[in-house]
Amino acid sequence: MIAWAGYGFSPERTYARELSGSPAGQDTVKVETRHMDGTRREQIHPGSRVYIVLKKNQRSGTLTEGVVKDILTKSPVHPHGIKVRLEGGEVGRVKEIIQ
Repeated sequence: MIAWAGYGFSPERTYARELSGSPAGQDTVKVETRHMDGTRREQIHPGSRVYIVLKKNQRSGTLTEGVVKDILTKSPVHPHGIKVRLEGGEVGRVKEIIQ
């Protein structure tokens, strides 16, 4: 487990993929930005590496890195982050999903 304070991470990741059906001799790439900020339950699974904020650290914004053991939020979306339990037993809301 790594705990650190800071706001130097970006919740957006940029991915590029080649589009099929492009004219011959041309390389076409579409850039997609995906929000991996932890507000959507469908993006989080047991075994995912994430940064969470613990309840006691909400004011300071200190993040804790870990691996998801259980997903505690039942709704598909939560504006403050999906609540999870890490393998180490810590409970908090996901702020970023690590790919």
